[in-house]
Amino acid sequence: MRWLAALLLLVGSAAMAQDKMSFPSRDPDATSIDGYILKPAGAGPFPAVVLHHGCGGMWGRNDRISARELWWMRHLVSLGYAAMEVDSFRPRGLTSVC
Repeated sequence: MRWLAALLLLVGSAAMAQDKMSFPSRDPDATSIDGYILKPAGAGPFPAVVLHHGCGGMWGRNDRISARELWWMRHLVSLGYAAMEVDSFRPRGLTSVC
């Protein structure tokens, strides 16, 4: 049954649009904070969820969004939500605070 859920998420991800956005930081050492948004296909509007990574940041070793963070974004999109992951580390030169 898990393989079916994984397959549905992968197939559903083909219909998602991903955008990058930036917004001002209140941290004087960073000029902006980045966010990555996945949205369901279609014009919307969509309900939205803002996600924040844990102490290990949102990036994996391959310089891509980590599998855990991407899974949550795709899962929420499969339920009809727009999902934005906020990257508060990379713009400030951090990779982990664990």
